[in-house]
Amino acid sequence: MKNSENHATTEESRQLRRSVDDRKIAGVASGLAKYFNTDVTLVRVLFVGLSFFSGVGVALYLAAWALVADVGSDNSIAGDVVLHGWCH
Repeated sequence: MKNSENHATTEESRQLRRSVDDRKIAGVASGLAKYFNTDVTLVRVLFVGLSFFSGVGVALYLAAWALVADVGSDNSIAGDVVLHGWCH
């Protein structure tokens, strides 16, 4: 029984979610850092670098902002729009 509880806890903590407590803009970088168990500064530098050198960093960040749900939320911004429309 204890092994299944540990597995459930590990899977819960492994969900990709935008951070609500360590966000600079929308919590995307800190959520990715927690998911991949890496330093948030590295992820932020990667986004900035991709933004300066190819412009793709901004697009990736905005896509993640729309598609990844906040911690404690079931739906992302895009999911809310699909389910409830623009005005809910």
